[in-house]
Amino acid sequence: MTAIVTPEIAEQAWRRVGRLDHREVVKLQKRSGKFQPELVGFVLGFIDDLSPEGMGIALYAMLVIFEMFQRAAPTGFTKVNERAILQLWQESRRIGDALLASEFDSGLMSEFVIGSPEPTAIRYVVEALVDAQEESGNLPAEEVAQVLAMHRTVIHSLHAVARQHPLPSG
Repeated sequence: MTAIVTPEIAEQAWRRVGRLDHREVVKLQKRSGKFQPELVGFVLGFIDDLSPEGMGIALYAMLVIFEMFQRAAPTGFTKVNERAILQLWQESRRIGDALLASEFDSGLMSEFVIGSPEPTAIRYVVEALVDAQEESGNLPAEEVAQVLAMHRTVIHSLHAVARQHPLPSG
């Protein structure tokens, strides 16, 4: 299946989430939990050892990623199961560790993005982390690698359970 998140969808999603007030963010979080409970649990389970800044960017990116995929109509989704998430996590963690060991070599980062079935969604996460680093410079490299691996897992999981429906004719 080809990528379902386009650059236009990605931009609409991050702009929409960025405009939400606190009450609307809470609603979006609840909707995300109903949309993909196992993925939300996965993210929540892996952020508790991050710094407050790392937690914030990880949670924010999760909401934007979910919004991207939900805007990618006409697409439906099955629920991601825990076994699939953990299998993807192992692979993603190896890739994150390689990126960290190479000090985020630009060639490897390019492969990380281009090699994804959803390069636009992955690119969003990379850009969000770069922006966070430029703003504060406080996010440790280990956390950057962990957030990249975590969201690679989320993105690849969502891609795997997406069902593209044909547009109605007429």
